[in-house]
Amino acid sequence: METKNLLRITLLTGLFSVFLIPFFVADGMFFPFITGKNFAFRILIELLAGGTLILALRYPEYRPRFSWVGIAVLSLMAAAILATIGSVDPIKSFWSNFERMEGLIGTLHMGLWFFVVTILLSTEKLWERFLQTSLFASFCMSVYGILQVSGAFVINQGGIRVDGTFGNAIYMAVYMLFHVFIGLFLMMRWRGPRFVQYLYGLAIVLDAVALYYTATRSATLGLLGGLIVAALGIGLFDTSRPALRKWAIGVLVAIGLIVVGFVAVHNLPAVQRNPVLSRFATISATETTIKARFMIWGMAYEGFKEHPILGWGQENFSYVFNKYYNPQMYGQEQWFDRAHSEYIDWLVAGGVVAFAAFISLFALAFWAFFKGPGLTVAERSILIGLIAAYAFHSFFVFDNLVSSMYFFLILALAHSLTRRPLPSSIVLTRPVTGGFLWLTGAASVVLTCAAVWYLNVPGITTSHQLIDAISSAKIGKNSLGQSVQVAKDPKENLESFKTVALSGPLGRQEAIEQLFQATAVISANQNVSPDIRAGFIALAKERGLAMLAERPDDARLELFYGAFLDQAGAYSEALPHLLRAHELSPAKQWISFETAFNNYAQTGNLQKAVEVTRAAYELAPEFREARIFYASALIMNEQADEGEKLLTGWFGTDVIDDSRLLTAYVRAEEFDKVAAIWKMKVSADPDNIQKLVSYAVAQKESGNLPSAIATLRLAAQKAPQYREALSQVARELGGNL
Repeated sequence: METKNLLRITLLTGLFSVFLIPFFVADGMFFPFITGKNFAFRILIELLAGGTLILALRYPEYRPRFSWVGIAVLSLMAAAILATIGSVDPIKSFWSNFERMEGLIGTLHMGLWFFVVTILLSTEKLWERFLQTSLFASFCMSVYGILQVSGAFVINQGGIRVDGTFGNAIYMAVYMLFHVFIGLFLMMRWRGPRFVQYLYGLAIVLDAVALYYTATRSATLGLLGGLIVAALGIGLFDTSRPALRKWAIGVLVAIGLIVVGFVAVHNLPAVQRNPVLSRFATISATETTIKARFMIWGMAYEGFKEHPILGWGQENFSYVFNKYYNPQMYGQEQWFDRAHSEYIDWLVAGGVVAFAAFISLFALAFWAFFKGPGLTVAERSILIGLIAAYAFHSFFVFDNLVSSMYFFLILALAHSLTRRPLPSSIVLTRPVTGGFLWLTGAASVVLTCAAVWYLNVPGITTSHQLIDAISSAKIGKNSLGQSVQVAKDPKENLESFKTVALSGPLGRQEAIEQLFQATAVISANQNVSPDIRAGFIALAKERGLAMLAERPDDARLELFYGAFLDQAGAYSEALPHLLRAHELSPAKQWISFETAFNNYAQTGNLQKAVEVTRAAYELAPEFREARIFYASALIMNEQADEGEKLLTGWFGTDVIDDSRLLTAYVRAEEFDKVAAIWKMKVSADPDNIQKLVSYAVAQKESGNLPSAIATLRLAAQKAPQYREALSQVARELGGNL
């Protein structure tokens, strides 16, 4: 086999293997559903790009071609680079983190993916085989998802929303969304035996069923919208195929009946009890999730106004979210790092420049499918329907690796329909041969190996090390020499954290946040030696300060570090960081709660605790937690009447089962209220011996020793094995069982 064909076949084999990536789950890595897929994709694309460069140098027919879609892709890459250079946190903008694995590095790999696909899929037959392979992969994934519904496989994220091997129902849904239309496109193009169309139909149906069971509203509505667009195109313009037009009209009627029928019955108990249908039945402008989206978009707009041209840089939405936090978001996730709209994410990340480039991708893909040669009306309509479906879906969610991968794949298809040769003044038309070919080929190999190593290996290592650091068990040997899981010595965790906390930029903040959490657990465990506890605290302080120096305006990091210091009892060290977090995110109530309850109250500065909780409460008086924190601070500060009035006005009583209020009453020495709260806790969990003991102590402190002894006797009846210990408690209280 000649060199050209050998290299071409090798590269195509690598390219087709990309369809295995959605199935890859790296169990030994942090965020296994995210990191494994992304590292595999990046390494594959880097290798393919290096090989494609060598192929293009030697054979001119494999050099890039011009299209406006390709120009739009390059424009988006350029806008992302400029945004990163001017970013508020360039390191984070470039590397992202383990949870997302996007950032500029992810965007650039999507650009490489686009150009590798457009170069290697050089014929219509190759495109057809490529899409067929992808559809078969989706068919396998849909079967897996349906088996999750049946209970044969576990749903990774819990609940009822199938997630395949994505670990996220939304990611599964958009994967299926693309393939419903890819299947329809292939069905329309097929000119062979009829049974193949039935196979296409089976794949389409199963993909649609799997999408339904993800219970993802944006993707489902996107599917319906895309089908309407495709059916309208066929019904209005495909005059050469009357039977197909009838099918298109039938689809429109069916969708209309489904929508109208669902609206008519969406309040019925049967619909409300269905875990999937009930999610669709709750769609409204007042529904909690949708209200949250609108609030987030409002914050994003404020951030956009501050940096309108080039934006804040990718992966920096959290800075906008914290700075312009809407206190009405109190019932939602407190650390959004996305606007939950791909359009708004680009508007914030890259300003109007990146936003315009991103929008142009849709417009130019639409134009390419509308005007490109070689497509029937039905094929054009389906591809335009796919663009419409994905465009609608993207209004309400952000992209992930697989959705971006397929979007850029469809863009590559649009490019292939409209491409034309570049002028000879821009690109060489002669093959590169001789010594220069060897030199450039060697340079390509070196650069590819360097990229694979530097861009991936440190991150992969860190991801594995982080899992090792937070793991409480390891594989050891039993007395028979067999491999078993055994408990880990905390000293081993400490040594692992020492390594991972000094890792490269990708995942370092996540590692340090995990270090804070581990330190809180270890330092509270009296069974761990003082040296190990001190080692954890010292390491967390050192690496936390280093991380803060790298990211000085990160409210989340300031809060986490301050909270860690509070837990370690270093209140004076913690306070400046908590105040800095509040300065960076002045409307976020939970920062105020940490400052007031775990710092000011612990150091006896109760008046400041009252002032801080009052300010948080006034931001959103309907926030239940804010009312409890404020009332608790008042009670601790000997303003019990005012605090109890605040509670009674909302709950109808000043005694509720809440640990913060319990702490406040203990500090205020109002033991009748303490006993009343413990009584509520015991009523909710009557067989919990520890709660019964606490209730008995509270009863004694409130002056009711007989009731305390009676409670301890009840505990002894429920747990005779603890009778001696309970007798000791009774004697300490001043009585006998």
